[in-house]
Amino acid sequence: MDDAQHHAISIDLPEHRYTPRIQNAQNPGALPALMASTTARIGVARAGPRYNTFALLLCQGDHAITQDALMRDVDQHVLDDLDLFTVHTKVTGGKPEYLLRPDLGRQLSDAAKHTMRAQCTPSPNIQLVVGDGLSAAAVEANVRAMLPALRQGAEAAARRRDQHTPTGAEDDAVSGQRCEVEVSDVVANVRGVSHFQS
Repeated sequence: MDDAQHHAISIDLPEHRYTPRIQNAQNPGALPALMASTTARIGVARAGPRYNTFALLLCQGDHAITQDALMRDVDQHVLDDLDLFTVHTKVTGGKPEYLLRPDLGRQLSDAAKHTMRAQCTPSPNIQLVVGDGLSAAAVEANVRAMLPALRQGAEAAARRRDQHTPTGAEDDAVSGQRCEVEVSDVVANVRGVSHFQS
């Protein structure tokens, strides 16, 4: 696919997404301000009682992107590049079970607890946990920038206190698959972290 074809099928061009499409608006000057004040789909026009084709295709594209982010796992190459190992919660039936039983995403499996005890430093000052929750895309978009900054900050804080990170931050970062924020509390308990804030 050449560049022209790629740009022709892009659904996230702001100049198209945020352009008012109502033909005979009563107050055309107020419509852009109203659209800028909300993330709701307004000012998109319609064809009879339905969205027009542009708005419908944009909505379907957004829905597909959301489904892709929701239903897939974080790319293993991202985790490998950052030296993260993966542990699992008690969700065994994949994303469909996770969506139906979020309570299982708050509980680590016995194998996960064993893996963390074997691979991580006991009673660390800081425990970093990367959880995919409902968006693998969000993890992939942010973890490469955030995790090194968090590690650097933790190492600098340890130096200021004249302490050393026991075996390096790489050993104290964990990736949780299909987990809720509350699983961090469980990780802290398993790892012996004395002060924890999610």
